[in-house]
Amino acid sequence: MNYYQTITILPEATVSPVFIRQKVWQRIHIALADNKIAENSSAIAVAFPDYSSLEPSPGFRLRLLAIKYDELIKLNIAGRLTGISGYIAISPVLPVPEQNIPVSYIREHVKGRLRIYKDMRSKAERRAVHTGQSLATCLAELEKSMPCARASLPFIRTESNSGQKSHCPFPLFIRRLFFSSPQQGEFTCYGLSHKRAVLSAVATVPHF
Repeated sequence: MNYYQTITILPEATVSPVFIRQKVWQRIHIALADNKIAENSSAIAVAFPDYSSLEPSPGFRLRLLAIKYDELIKLNIAGRLTGISGYIAISPVLPVPEQNIPVSYIREHVKGRLRIYKDMRSKAERRAVHTGQSLATCLAELEKSMPCARASLPFIRTESNSGQKSHCPFPLFIRRLFFSSPQQGEFTCYGLSHKRAVLSAVATVPHF
């Protein structure tokens, strides 16, 4: 990635910056989907300079990155954000600094409590059949290692625009990975690195 453009959500007393971030994220997703280069594949990536796994929070700056200057100019993200321009600041398209760290931002699927319990019950039922133990005993055993329903990962509430209509908002969890050197790969229409076992590498973006 050679060029970038940063969108900063400004602190505002009357409107939640989390709400504005969600709106910015949604419009970025629509813009990337409108300019996709293949099915669920974008030439432009999204980074989170202030990402923190401690709080956890993706931060209030979203950075668009591209190999070519013209790709960000063509995207015209400022035109997509006119309705909320009073709550954000958009930088010009700039060259990426030479000093940077290669990272990846990938989507992490996190199960809710209901889904976890359903999976655990199915597993307990199978174990009860195979071992002859009661279902209650098998459930009690599995509950000892029952995973937490919430992940300590930053997320942004998101609406998918696939298909003919948008879907209900859902938390899209984001994990950041560090690498020793840049890697080529693919980005989704959320601007995140594709997480696929068939790929030899997960695409990185510069962190600075």
